[in-house]
Amino acid sequence: MFPYTATEKDCVDSAECTICLEEFEPGVAMARLECLCRFHRACISAWWERHPGRCPMHQHDGFGY
Repeated sequence: MFPYTATEKDCVDSAECTICLEEFEPGVAMARLECLCRFHRACISAWWERHPGRCPMHQHDGFGY
């Protein structure tokens, strides 16, 4: 997981977190996975507590399983 802060570029075209379904806003803590999916950092952290290392969109881990 690569943590970063959202910029206006992350918020175009009504981009939203597919976990909470809220739109991204500049200045919010975000995280990008190896598959390049991005989420609110709090959302993906909570997801990983229940599904360690798995992408909510692709349902695989960093090893392809």
